Amino acid sequence: MCPLSSKALEILAALRAASEGEKYELSDGRPCRDVYVDNGRPEGMSRRAFAGYLSKLARAGLYKPHDGSAWGIVVLSEGIRDA
Repeated sequence: MCPLSSKALEILAALRAASEGEKYELSDGRPCRDVYVDNGRPEGMSRRAFAGYLSKLARAGLYKPHDGSAWGIVVLSEGIRDA
């Protein structure tokens, strides 16, 4: 498994902090919430670079796109899969 970079972990924390609505569970039982994805993008980071980090988080099983590109699902607890 490739460890996540400190920047990817920073973005994960920002996505978790920006998550909203009711907490629910994924099919594997991990808790998650919806997030307006752009709220997790660090100031000054390009959309392209941010998309790369989202892809790494998705491969790690901590994020997945939802409802087009504006919303996503962020896992609220650890449980990182091989990236």
